[in-house]
Amino acid sequence: MNEIQDILKLLRTGSTEKVHRNSFQLTVFILKMLLILVAFKALSIGLVLLLDWLEIVEKPVNINGLGFEMLLDVETLIYTSIFAPILEEISFRLPLRFSKWNVFLATIGLSFITCKVIFELGWWYSFFPSLAIGVVILSMISETNKPHCVAFWQNHKKIIFYGLLLTFGFLHLKNYDLTFNLLVFSPIIILPRFLGGLVFSYVRLSSGIVLAICFHAFNNSIYRIITFIFTSF
Repeated sequence: MNEIQDILKLLRTGSTEKVHRNSFQLTVFILKMLLILVAFKALSIGLVLLLDWLEIVEKPVNINGLGFEMLLDVETLIYTSIFAPILEEISFRLPLRFSKWNVFLATIGLSFITCKVIFELGWWYSFFPSLAIGVVILSMISETNKPHCVAFWQNHKKIIFYGLLLTFGFLHLKNYDLTFNLLVFSPIIILPRFLGGLVFSYVRLSSGIVLAICFHAFNNSIYRIITFIFTSF
């Protein structure tokens, strides 16, 4: 697959070219991405299960699952399949290509996630400070210093790419009960998120943010539906 080579290039350089595809090519591309994503997940989850079986590291329990059980299934599906993909793609994938609006929206998203997930503030207490921070950042990107921002993005693609990717992965440690054992083996625990974020980043850079959001939403929907089916029996 050419896509595998492009993903490896993305890992090496932090960037890849945008590709224009017709409807048929786009369908084939999405199917390939799903196949790669499933293979990555199987590999990473299999590694975690193997280490758990060898009693090297205990498989962590997702404490957020307890919260989801208190929601209606439709509400859970909407949250995980619509809201979360939009917020995460805007925050972690949109700024992979520079524009002042990309940075503005990503700043709001990252600030909101920090307030809501890290500091556990309420929705509105998270939104308004995040909006204010975004406006400040937007006002700082003037026409005068915009060329410097563009140059920074061009010269630091790899740093920006890995910074966003690792932040995306490690942020999901909040889903688990933090222990010393979890922190020691955190790179292995977040491997599924890291590889998933890698695929989403490639889709975003090669095919645009809208397809990345839709692909992320479809992936989460399938996972949630399969989980619901298996837990219903």
